[in-house]
Parts: sequence; structure tokens; C-alpha cells
Amino acid sequence: MWKPHTMKQTEIYSYLAGIIDGEGSIDYCVAKPDGVNRITPSYRVRVKVSMCDKEAITLLEETFGGQAKLYDRGRVEWNPIWEWVIRSKSAYIALKKMLPYLRVKRKRAEIAIELAKRVLYHKKKINKITPVEEVKIRKELAVHLKKLNRKGTEKMGSTQRSTDRGI
Repeated sequence: MWKPHTMKQTEIYSYLAGIIDGEGSIDYCVAKPDGVNRITPSYRVRVKVSMCDKEAITLLEETFGGQAKLYDRGRVEWNPIWEWVIRSKSAYIALKKMLPYLRVKRKRAEIAIELAKRVLYHKKKINKITPVEEVKIRKELAVHLKKLNRKGTEKMGSTQRSTDRGI
């Protein structure tokens, strides 16, 4: 049996970056302004992996924290699926540690790191209303990340989405 405790920390980060590249997603959640408690959008970076292999999910949870849950997918012929998720500062730290090893999702990680850094810096240092220019920068980063996560565009070498062509 594979024993991660015998691996160097850099080897673990490299292995987990491969899991993120293949089975993971790097995105964000946004809480929209409500006019009372929040007058500007609030962004939280999120890293998520869903897969049937519990061992990899356990290693992600042990290495970076977060939450791991088992979900029944609703069909007898389908295996249950493990899902691990990490957000905000924990996601920022995990992505920074895996960044040198990410290949497929490297650009997404770079954008998510920048977005998280801006949000974390604002909460720690300013603790006031977010300046309009900063709100604009965060939104641009979020839109860029969303575009990178869009399915069917970059992989097909076309600017038209596959669903738009009826494929």
C-alpha cells in the first residue's frame, strides 16, 4: 500500500497538484451586495475535488484541511463519490504550495491566488469600504477565472462554444 508519510512534502504537493489538474476545480463563490451588511460583492476562492478514491481525498484533507464528504450519486450502478472542498485563506495557501507543480490548471490557480490575496489583504489591512477600483479589479479577475473554467471553448480551438454549434 502507498504510504504518503514516507514522501517528502514537495512530493506530496506535486502528487496533489496532479489530482487537482485531473479531477479538481478552481473557482470562486460570490456573495452579492445586500445593501445592509454588504455594499460590495464578496469573493471567496474555492478548490474542489470530486472522485471515487477516498485515499486521495483523505490526503488532501490531511495536507490542507477543508472538508471531505461522501455523496451517494443516486444510482445503484454508480459508486458513491468523495468530495473535498477548501475555501478562502486555506485555498490561497494550498494553491500557493501546489502552484509550481500545476500544469493544466496553473493559470486558474494564478488568478485565484491573486483574487484571494486581494480579498485577504483588504480584510486584514483596510477593514473599511472596498474602494471602487479594487471592486473592479476583483470582478475582472473573477470574470477571467470564469472564462478559463468555461467548457468547450479553449480545448476545441474555437471562439464559439460547442453548445452554440449544436454539438
